[in-house]
Amino acid sequence: MNKKVLAFSLFVFVLSMCGYILLGENGPTETMQSLPKGSSYDELLALAGEPSYVTDGTEGPERGFKKPQEQRISGCVKEVWYENTLKLPSKYAFCFSADGKLLHKYHWSSW
Repeated sequence: MNKKVLAFSLFVFVLSMCGYILLGENGPTETMQSLPKGSSYDELLALAGEPSYVTDGTEGPERGFKKPQEQRISGCVKEVWYENTLKLPSKYAFCFSADGKLLHKYHWSSW
């Protein structure tokens, strides 16, 4: 095989993979768009898989740092976080009430 054709093919493959990583959809992104408020934690897991971590709803996107009171979601006792480090630094959060229903969801990005 011609070295130029092989090099070009490899370049196209690498470029395609980079595009998929940076722009492609993933579980939390699709779930953010499709999971309605009132859904259960089990429904979230079925769509997005296991979360990166879970908090009590008082921590912000940076682990160990508490959110100001005005940023806390009323009634949220369980906040489920999905980190997305392959794309731009971003996280997806899903807030659940004491009875296990989805109250709020949002996408956080450092950009």
